[in-house]
Amino acid sequence: MPLEISEVQGQSANVKRLMIGGSLDTETAPELDAKISSLVSDAIDLLVLDMKPLDFISSAGLRVIFKATKQMKAKGGQLAVANRQSHITKVFDIVRALLIFKFSEMKTRWTIIWQPCKISSNRVNPKPFYWSG
Repeated sequence: MPLEISEVQGQSANVKRLMIGGSLDTETAPELDAKISSLVSDAIDLLVLDMKPLDFISSAGLRVIFKATKQMKAKGGQLAVANRQSHITKVFDIVRALLIFKFSEMKTRWTIIWQPCKISSNRVNPKPFYWSG
């Protein structure tokens, strides 16, 4: 299924809204990436990706969205994802859960490394700890 991208006129010049429909996968992701890159180079503060007509998204599509988020953030702007259908929302929820799990795992390792402490005279003195992994 092809990807359909249409630019919807926004309320202000510094807000752009893209309607994304069809299938956002390995074959079609470069098309969205090129469109977003051209918009990010404009003087916009907010880019809205309207996913109401989107039927499918793969990891390649997610990669484009995450890249666009970083690009917008680097220039002081924001990217918003709107009108996700339930099956598209599930994909985002799975990715969020994986990111939280990864962060939690890293946080746990940090806690394990610095938890063994001795507090005396308002100072924290970590015990020697040798990380082998």
